[in-house]
Amino acid sequence: MKLIEKNFSKYSQFYEKYANIQKEVSLEFKKYFFVGKGLDLGCGTGFLTQVVKNDFNKIIGVDISKNMIDIYNKKGFIGITADIQSLPFKKNSIDFAVSSFALHWTDIKKSFKEIYRVLKEEGKFVFNIPIKDSLSEIHNILDKETFKFYSKDCVVESLKPYFRIENITIKQKKLSFENGKDLSLYFKLTGTSLNQKDKTIGEKLKNIKKLFNTSYPINTKFKLLFIEAIKS
Repeated sequence: MKLIEKNFSKYSQFYEKYANIQKEVSLEFKKYFFVGKGLDLGCGTGFLTQVVKNDFNKIIGVDISKNMIDIYNKKGFIGITADIQSLPFKKNSIDFAVSSFALHWTDIKKSFKEIYRVLKEEGKFVFNIPIKDSLSEIHNILDKETFKFYSKDCVVESLKPYFRIENITIKQKKLSFENGKDLSLYFKLTGTSLNQKDKTIGEKLKNIKKLFNTSYPINTKFKLLFIEAIKS
């Protein structure tokens, strides 16, 4: 988690400008109405909080990156630097939790257990998470699966011991780049590592160079799993 925190903190000042897909996906939460004390888990700079906040709720943003939280708080929100897998809140103290484009960075079994712990009985948990087959076009270029994504079944089965699933939807969000250089820049400036599965510096540099030197347009997508669940 330290490397993840380092990357997001390093490029936090660019996140607002370049994280357009994350901003777009947060708008999917407009259909929900939340009341009470809630958590925006992996809040980043506040895209999702901005969508779900209303006069009937109080939202606390949680992010592992202090720099992200600093930007979040400057917007007038209330945020803390913390790990989703170890939340600094009492048992049964939170009315609802939301999360967008964040849980894939965590051990979801630990995260779901912790979210269950802090939510009140019948507390609502609404989230999305990119799943397996996301960015497959990039994997084809590199001849390997460089990003780590959970499968749909893994997410659902990890959630079931703690939550009653009310609704499941899968949506695809497209990303288009003129070439590998533009794609590499996008992931860099949004704090995302392009080589999560590479074990050596040599492997990392080889794949970064291969993608960077791809001269043709690259069209790819995130496959996003949206789940609405209730603490059971």
